[in-house]
Amino acid sequence: MKHLPFVVAFLVAVVVGACKSPEAEACEDFVAAAQACSKMNNDPDKELDSLCDDVATECREYYKCAADSDCKESGGVYRLASMACTMPEGKECL
Repeated sequence: MKHLPFVVAFLVAVVVGACKSPEAEACEDFVAAAQACSKMNNDPDKELDSLCDDVATECREYYKCAADSDCKESGGVYRLASMACTMPEGKECL
């Protein structure tokens, strides 16, 4: 019985962490990739910090594609080369 509060707290933490939607996970992967790439510019991309707060389901495939894009230099600036990724029609994912 002494360990019951710890077990309950652990289970709550696991359940809360596991409830992330697939589109939110894809968005977070994209943000991590974009921020890692922007760090090469010595300019952390803070504008993406709240991008994943309210993610449209339709944006999942775009985020997955963009997160898998290479970080490339163009004009002295490093960016994810996500031009091949298409956003869903009628949705703004960024």
